[in-house]
Amino acid sequence: MRPVIPVLAITLIASSMALVYVRYQSRLAFADLHQLDTERDALNVEYGRLLLERATWSLQDVVEREATTRLDMSRPESSNVVTLVVPATGAR
Repeated sequence: MRPVIPVLAITLIASSMALVYVRYQSRLAFADLHQLDTERDALNVEYGRLLLERATWSLQDVVEREATTRLDMSRPESSNVVTLVVPATGAR
């Protein structure tokens, strides 16, 4: 029975060291997870802002205003407009 005690003591110490290591790794992983959550939240906020900006820029009056002010464009006169009629595909 005597040789069993040192083996149990070594096993107890090894499992204690493993427990400390695993808890340390768990804390590091949790800290990384928290940082990634923060980054995700910031990216979601930025994505929402970009969606709003895209919606704003796609409004017809904004596009028209930018075309006239920055690009010096104007609406063509009705005599200069040509309408093309394209036949529907699938009609043979």
